[in-house]
Amino acid sequence: MSYYLTICALSALTWLVVLQYLQQYAATGALPLCHPGTRKAVIDRIKAWYGYKEPPNDSIMVVHAPAGYEKSAVAQFIADDLEQQEDLDFNPLAGSFFFSRASPERSNPAHFIATLAYQFATFIPELLPFIEDVVRRNPMILNKTLELQLEKLIIGPFRSVKGLDEMPNRLIIVDGLDECINLDRKARVEKQYAQDQELAQIRVLDLIHTLQSHRFPLFFLIFSRPEPWIKAHVESMPFCDNAQTLDMYMTADNLRDVESVLRKELEQISVIYGCHSSVEGEAWPGKERLQKLVEKTRGDMLYANTIILDLRDPYEDPQERLNLILDPSFDDGADLAHSAPFSFVYEHFRQILRSCPSRNRPLMLEVLADLVVSHQIMRDADIIPIEEGDISLALGALDELSGRVRGRGIKALRGLHSVIKLRPHRSGSSPFFLNGLFIRFLKNPKCSGEFAVDTKSASLRLLTACMGKAASVGLDKKIRDDDHCLRFAVLAWPKYWWRWTLIDGLEHSKVLHLFLSLNLTACFVHAFSLHPGRFSLSSLLPESLFEHIPAPPSTSPQSDDQVLPETIVASRKAEYPDHAELVAQCISHLRSSVGAALVHLLDLSLVDSSIQKRPLSYALVCYLIHIQCKDEGDWRSDPVVQALKRLRTSQSNGFGQLIEYVLEQNPDLTSYLLYN
Repeated sequence: MSYYLTICALSALTWLVVLQYLQQYAATGALPLCHPGTRKAVIDRIKAWYGYKEPPNDSIMVVHAPAGYEKSAVAQFIADDLEQQEDLDFNPLAGSFFFSRASPERSNPAHFIATLAYQFATFIPELLPFIEDVVRRNPMILNKTLELQLEKLIIGPFRSVKGLDEMPNRLIIVDGLDECINLDRKARVEKQYAQDQELAQIRVLDLIHTLQSHRFPLFFLIFSRPEPWIKAHVESMPFCDNAQTLDMYMTADNLRDVESVLRKELEQISVIYGCHSSVEGEAWPGKERLQKLVEKTRGDMLYANTIILDLRDPYEDPQERLNLILDPSFDDGADLAHSAPFSFVYEHFRQILRSCPSRNRPLMLEVLADLVVSHQIMRDADIIPIEEGDISLALGALDELSGRVRGRGIKALRGLHSVIKLRPHRSGSSPFFLNGLFIRFLKNPKCSGEFAVDTKSASLRLLTACMGKAASVGLDKKIRDDDHCLRFAVLAWPKYWWRWTLIDGLEHSKVLHLFLSLNLTACFVHAFSLHPGRFSLSSLLPESLFEHIPAPPSTSPQSDDQVLPETIVASRKAEYPDHAELVAQCISHLRSSVGAALVHLLDLSLVDSSIQKRPLSYALVCYLIHIQCKDEGDWRSDPVVQALKRLRTSQSNGFGQLIEYVLEQNPDLTSYLLYN
């Protein structure tokens, strides 16, 4: 049909046909609801913000959360809840648009304005004749730019309505903004895909801001992953003047929600499959196993839902699957890659990683490898103070240690904010990763494929860099509070040593020579001064009594590239004479340095009563047990024992408190400490 005939035909159309015409350009689709009773804190915050009787102070609320945190489910819940209001003579939901990269209709902004116009014409009767008139006069408006569509189909009709001030407040829900992309340009210019989706998403925000700026009785609830370009645009002027943000990750009671979901779903699975608990009187899987499962998810709803889907596999026994999931080796096993629910999640992760331009992926994977091998170190030791809302100090230290320009690490993670957190971390959680499954995905090549990270190289790189940095410290050198990289190096190198997996003999020799170059006495003293509450000689080097050094790799069945005790190292002197000599030197260097560090701290206690006695007592117990077990000569002549005698003579109160703490841990040392 020609353009002229189309105009003539539409001029005679009824409003119903106009709506049908608009509907052809609208995108449709429904989303799942969140689990009953979950996300209550988030839903309450949204309801407190939006009131269809009294307008909120801010006309836009942006809700962001990591991948898998049920943003879409909450959006659908709010939409359904509004439409079910029976005491109103109008629909408080003016419209909604749910972006989805899996849908051709909803993966780009082309249908955004047409969908809203169609919904406005349906739910706001006052607008219908004016929207109808626009479409009749110019049916080709739906092929014009989105900005012109907004002006003609929405802004113009609102201006034409009489008594606009009396129109009730209505809400527009926009979900999945981060999934708004431009598929046509992606196909033509693959390498610009990441930049194109950023432009498309910001364009939608600008359309919303333009509509909001006219002060119509419309309010916007936007859901998205915490992509940096979206957050930056929302926080910029003039958008931020009338917008507020809600962080679902920080607001929701994630552990409680996960436990509630797992409990209800496992009860249903138990009934369907006839599962029985091994604990009498408890429903399957039992309280203890349920708690272990909750702890394994760390409050990650995506992980919990994936486990539920896996247990519901009709071809598997849920009891056996749960045993497998709770097994510590499950995270590294091939079974993860072959599980349909886990495979779906891993493809989701791959999709996120592919959003990073291909030219930047090697750097992105290097930074991710650094985070994987470092996240437990930083979580357990709290080595670098992570300021509120910012972990740039930690990432900056890792940049410097890995030979990158400071700030490159954050830029490399630009497209990964839905799985990487750059904000304060909760106690017990990873300071970097929002999703526990993402860590497991990165570490397991069978799951991540091209996106697997090289943790062996990262551990070696950070270990040698930390040791090289720590080699500059001495007892006469104070570590500045703002020298975060040096602080990190002094505190973290022993922890990287724990994670060091040998690759070849040349690497082994290099690391041991670095070890010999360290002023270990100064390192130990500074480590105690920087973090006395975390200081423990027993954890400074692998295994107990701080004396074991990794042996070089061997083809012998006895060797599995793990940390081996000194006796096994000694037995290999014939096979690795050069390395065995190095190991012997390292053990000697370590023994003498530990003793010298304790002597220094004990002598310092004579003049500085603020030295914390309890942390010092932990180190003393390790040392005293060590010399007791070695039984080499008269232990009473040991320098540390002599330093204890000096402390007893010069500061009896301090000595008494210290020995009290020591004997609390090991009463067997009484005769050595009190009667000699």
